[in-house]
Amino acid sequence: MSLGSECIFESYVYELEQRDRIEREAAQGIWVTYDGRQIPVREMTRDHIEKAMGYIKRTDKTDMMLPWLTTFRNELIRRYGV
Repeated sequence: MSLGSECIFESYVYELEQRDRIEREAAQGIWVTYDGRQIPVREMTRDHIEKAMGYIKRTDKTDMMLPWLTTFRNELIRRYGV
């Protein structure tokens, strides 16, 4: 395997690991804030959830964070039937 193909393979494996980690974290419902605090989604305010969703929509160009959007939407539905 050439050096270039090794780098591509390692990048692919890293992305798969990241996606798996994000899916697990979203399923657990523990959001990590910008400053590193861990907050259960059930304890986040509606405003915080909506801002987090907006942040994801603005910055996630790879759709890697889609599991979080699902978690947040489900929480809003649970609370407000939205």
